Amino acid sequence: EELPSDEMKARIAAGDTFRKKNTASSLFENASPEDHEGLYTCLVNHGPGLERLYSEATCRVIVVDLCEGSECSSLETCVADYTAGTASCECVYECPRDFNALCADT
Repeated sequence: EELPSDEMKARIAAGDTFRKKNTASSLFENASPEDHEGLYTCLVNHGPGLERLYSEATCRVIVVDLCEGSECSSLETCVADYTAGTASCECVYECPRDFNALCADT
């Protein structure tokens, strides 16, 4: 996407309703390095009353599978916490709720 014009940046910094409608954050499920890695540019609004009304920031996004190469046993499931940047092995048992109990009189 193109960066906004200087006029649009001034409207954004002045608190125009444009800012509220166009504030965006992205969360990708099943992100792939081929489709999502790269450089991204953001327009940061500092708000009215500040000497610098806006700035542009660039960051490199790197896609990582935190569970790749995990050492979880066959009974464990790797659970990734992308906010903390960690992964843990947990016992996640999914038992069906509907089952028939077999009772025997021995």
